[in-house]
Amino acid sequence: MRTTLVKFENFNSNMEQFFIEQLENESYETKLHMHDCFQIVILKHGSLVHSISGKKEKMLRGDIFIVPPYTPHLLIPDEKKTIYYNISFLKTLYHEELSNTKMIRNLLFSLETTKNVVPKFSPMYEDIYLCESSRGKMRIEFQNCRPGREEIIVNCLTTVLSLIARMYIKCESDIVPEYEKKIQTMNKCIFYAESHYDEPIPLEKIVKMSAMSRATFCTMFKEMTGMTFNEYLNKKRIERVQSIIREGSDISAAAFSSGFKEFSTFYRNFVKFTGVSPSEFKKMCDPDNFT
Repeated sequence: MRTTLVKFENFNSNMEQFFIEQLENESYETKLHMHDCFQIVILKHGSLVHSISGKKEKMLRGDIFIVPPYTPHLLIPDEKKTIYYNISFLKTLYHEELSNTKMIRNLLFSLETTKNVVPKFSPMYEDIYLCESSRGKMRIEFQNCRPGREEIIVNCLTTVLSLIARMYIKCESDIVPEYEKKIQTMNKCIFYAESHYDEPIPLEKIVKMSAMSRATFCTMFKEMTGMTFNEYLNKKRIERVQSIIREGSDISAAAFSSGFKEFSTFYRNFVKFTGVSPSEFKKMCDPDNFT
């Protein structure tokens, strides 16, 4: 069966990082398709069958599922009037707004790396109403451009994702052990980089520590941090340089003591991550500028 790619831009002309809609027996969802974003579906009325990865589950009111990008699936309405909500969000939202929540970060990263997707979850009674109220508030805010709109939507989405993550943890599946092993390895690599940023750390060295292939490591590292390994390492070095400059250190001394071997590389990365030159930043830190 042919799989259709449903692009985020197809139903979100404003290209925000999220999209919320109410659907009723929607035709594109009833055919095998995949999205280029994360998708959460919450069933409001009726029943339907969710088919994914060779598994099928019947969904009733309050049931919920989440699908990672580029995962083929389809929905088969079981009644004449089936109403459900589609909550879609881009990976950039995950990296920028949701990555600080460990349980959510683990959930989304696990979904993308294992592709072992559970067809549906049935929340506990009290959680159904929490999901529905969060979903309802997201839709209202999405339809009305009011101050704080994005922050409120992200907060509501965080609530829904936290409930899904908790259900995933409880699920009897090999998804958690497999993920936990990967996340522990990556966390060790990240901790090593943060502890030895002032030393040369070739990519080959950190890849060897991970016992992964270079391609697998690079993919997983970027999924977890939103950056390549070298970008992440340079960002940590720049953060240290800023701290040293605030203490009154010379710019060159701060750069070389933080792990940079060439001033041109330091300068380019400083501007990239701070938006100003090192000398401009040093002037901003000068106490005399505040008098």
